[in-house]
Amino acid sequence: MFVNKVVTDVVPREAMPLLKNMLNGYMSQWERIYIGATAHPEMRYEQHMLDGWRKMVVVYEAFSPEIARGMEQALIAHARESNFLTLVVNTNPGGEGLSTARRSNYLYFLCG
Repeated sequence: MFVNKVVTDVVPREAMPLLKNMLNGYMSQWERIYIGATAHPEMRYEQHMLDGWRKMVVVYEAFSPEIARGMEQALIAHARESNFLTLVVNTNPGGEGLSTARRSNYLYFLCG
């Protein structure tokens, strides 16, 4: 299931508490979580669903790759530091696959 809950009208530093709360909510309900960023959420959804993920939630539109990279890294760190039993599947700190092209990038959570 692809769910679009994009937060667009909030600057990154103000969005982070909202996104962390959203992430906590998903981590309390699912066994495993992946946090990602992409310029093409529909394409990434199709790729991830082949790996058995049940839900993708697009949560934030960042207007530059630098913003998306920093926010993805902060959310991965938050998830790893949490007390939830949820498996955080990310193996890298985040932002590795983002292009430097000036375009919107979307943060998303995968749930399984």
